[in-house]
Amino acid sequence: MRTRQELKMQAKSFFKSHNYWELVGLGLLLYFLEEGFVVYQKKDAFATASERFVHYTMETYTLPYVNIIFPLLGIFVFLPLAYGVRKAFLYRVREEDSSDCIGDSFNSMWYTRNLAIIIVVGFKIWLGTMCLVIPGLVMYYKYYFVSYIAADHPEMSRSEVMQLCDRMTYGKKMELFIYNVSFVGWMLLSICTGGLVGIFYYLPYKYLTDTMLYEEFIANGYDPTRIY
Repeated sequence: MRTRQELKMQAKSFFKSHNYWELVGLGLLLYFLEEGFVVYQKKDAFATASERFVHYTMETYTLPYVNIIFPLLGIFVFLPLAYGVRKAFLYRVREEDSSDCIGDSFNSMWYTRNLAIIIVVGFKIWLGTMCLVIPGLVMYYKYYFVSYIAADHPEMSRSEVMQLCDRMTYGKKMELFIYNVSFVGWMLLSICTGGLVGIFYYLPYKYLTDTMLYEEFIANGYDPTRIY
């Protein structure tokens, strides 16, 4: 099993040698699809310029009932689309045609299953967070690769995808937490530059590394022993 440093080097090399603007676009799209609701709620002085722009745009140009409509759009439109973007990253890393990946998000069979996954996983993470922060983190890392597995196994049911993800991350939650913490420097640099570093480098780099980490887990057969 390769270390996270080796995976990061591979992701950087991939980023430099492939279509830069396509990866930047996918990274930015995935960020807004997955984090848009969080960005909308962040109104304090620590929000980046890009986050304040999103909030201002939504306050100015959307309907008065945006606080109701936007969460519903997030569940039924944005997050299912995010699964398609994750699939596009997976296919790009595998050097396969990713042109139909985002459109597949609304394939009737996959959409229903993925929506069920989104609701169940989201509820479990929310419930864990309401109890204490740590159980919420455990739930988050328990289902860390659920979108990739859903993309990789369209034949699986909702319960099969979640069970496979549970087995895949068994005994690895702390390693996944440390892996994410290792990107804190890039997050801070992105904040200091008003989100520019995030848009043009950090986001696609992080999502590529996530995808390659998933591939590394597959290559090692979901071995529950320590990986780093």
